[in-house]
Amino acid sequence: MARPKKREDPQRWPIRCARCDGHYELVASWPDGSICGYCYQAAKRTIGICACGHEGVLPGLIDDRPACRRCSGVKLNVDCVTCGAEAELYSGGRCQRCVLGATAQRLLTDPDTGLIAPQLQVLVDALTAMHRPNSGLTWIRKPHVQSVLRELAGHPPSPMRCLTSCRQAARLTTCATCSSSTVSFRHVTRDWRGSNHGRSRLSSG
Repeated sequence: MARPKKREDPQRWPIRCARCDGHYELVASWPDGSICGYCYQAAKRTIGICACGHEGVLPGLIDDRPACRRCSGVKLNVDCVTCGAEAELYSGGRCQRCVLGATAQRLLTDPDTGLIAPQLQVLVDALTAMHRPNSGLTWIRKPHVQSVLRELAGHPPSPMRCLTSCRQAARLTTCATCSSSTVSFRHVTRDWRGSNHGRSRLSSG
């Protein structure tokens, strides 16, 4: 989600942004001109197919159309160090999807064995593959969510009883047959479902 713009300040920033024509702080000098912070962030999040056929981040502009780095000459690091995909980098040179997957992997790893139960790996995979990883990051940073995931890591439900249900839960439904963690798992997946659809129904604890 784009952050709301502050009021323009012509006295402090007399040179206009080449893209939005606004008087904001300029943070980059690209082939099409000096770019403000708002347009810089928007450029990093522009995904599509360039006229040359390249599919990925299109931060540049050619004839008012988004263009890839190679065609536009824009110098911008958007290459994830983990998966190599072009995306807005979130932390440590990694994209949001890779950070989300690593976080889920860490929280669902049994501290005693250093392993993830197969029935919980399903949830890790589903979180990593979710359509909006930024929503997953918002969800998984919540203290009560992390607490429940750590509890599941140390006390995973029975594989035979839970594998099918956890697959359903990983698809944003509810795990109804987890023996020892049914309430907690329902609590977590309900929050996840609300977050994934952009609704503010996340519980407080």
